[in-house]
Amino acid sequence: MRHATGLPEAFNIFPGVAVRPVLGFNSGPGDPYPTPPFRPTAMVDLLTEEVRRHDGLYVHDLNLRFGFVRADRPLVGGVYDFVYPHTLAGTIAFGGDRLVTNSDYMGACIRETLRRRRSLPDHAIRVVNTGFDTTRYRTGLRAMRERLALAPEAIAVLFPHRLEESKGLHDAIRVIAALRERLSAEMFARPTARASVARQARRRRGVPAHACLHRSERRGGKLGVRHNLHFHDWVPRSQMPHYYSTGSATLCIGSFPEAFGNVPVESMLCGVPAIVSRVAAHRTTVPEELVRKVDPGDVDAAADHLAEVIGRRERVGEDLLDQLRGRYSLSTALQGYADAILGCGRDSGPTFATQGVLSADAVLRIPPWAAWLRSGYCNDYTGYCTDATLLSCLDDIAGGVSVGKLIRAHGIAEADIARWTADGLVVGEHPTALMSAA
Repeated sequence: MRHATGLPEAFNIFPGVAVRPVLGFNSGPGDPYPTPPFRPTAMVDLLTEEVRRHDGLYVHDLNLRFGFVRADRPLVGGVYDFVYPHTLAGTIAFGGDRLVTNSDYMGACIRETLRRRRSLPDHAIRVVNTGFDTTRYRTGLRAMRERLALAPEAIAVLFPHRLEESKGLHDAIRVIAALRERLSAEMFARPTARASVARQARRRRGVPAHACLHRSERRGGKLGVRHNLHFHDWVPRSQMPHYYSTGSATLCIGSFPEAFGNVPVESMLCGVPAIVSRVAAHRTTVPEELVRKVDPGDVDAAADHLAEVIGRRERVGEDLLDQLRGRYSLSTALQGYADAILGCGRDSGPTFATQGVLSADAVLRIPPWAAWLRSGYCNDYTGYCTDATLLSCLDDIAGGVSVGKLIRAHGIAEADIARWTADGLVVGEHPTALMSAA
């Protein structure tokens, strides 16, 4: 059944969870707000009335611009990345009571982003790690080789990501090419080491999927591995556990700043090793010693890991499986959201302030969205840093150093520090803020 507006009638998505699709946003692709002006007005009226009848308001992904409708009710916002503009803008403009996010990495990024502009009591940010249904994502599942048209002897290297450069498809093709030097000639000559890549019907960030596929095929041809690339139809989420079970390994070696990164955890829960780049949440979701990690863009290291996984027929061990099941269980996540949302009270509201120019005793440090890796100093949003002056100071900055001490020790100018902070390469904090945080 549908309303005269074309929207479906109310329905229950889960027991006790009702969905009323009545707000009249643009329901097509793209921005939800391209709509006649009378519709947002009606939305505000409807939301204001509904909030009066309920105990609180939760805004998922912070894409609602009408937070004022909450009146005297608690307002909780969910933040799941800083890649999409509406979420970033919604986070910075947030005037509610609590933000919930899905990883320690994102929690640190949110706190650092807001720290200079508003008060942040300890309860204002709550981390609830993404949870997985371990009755579905588990070892011992039947593979789906026939559906994927994979030969019985094929060694499938999975790439279950969007067809974007930042997701690492180009690097994955280069890794497959690098296996030529790491596997026996007989093994590499046969159609065994195959990168399994899903075709996508939709456009991705303005680029048609077929254009991405053709570009990938050309790259594979230039590297002599076109026959090692296996493109298949999109696999629905309900079938992903069987998809993972088909693989020998899963590549997650892009530069996209993942807020959590579901794929490596899903793959490992199914017993299939993941090779993961040290980018964003991937740096901390699974401890370094428990998963194979590489620096962004380090194709040789990824190929070394992949060759070892294939050669050893490696599977995920029980110790790691137990840790993943415990830390990222669905029941733990559900309880975390219940506590974060239902347990949120109405705060007095944020205190907004502007941090002035950094003084000589302000402390500089590495921000949570950057990391000093073996391959270099990497910002999750802008890539590797090439500023030789900053790189020469990293030893001091990594441990926290005052502006004055850094200037005296390295002879740098205040303009250098201003540029680094503006580019998100370092962050600075006034001593008063550090004392109040302590």
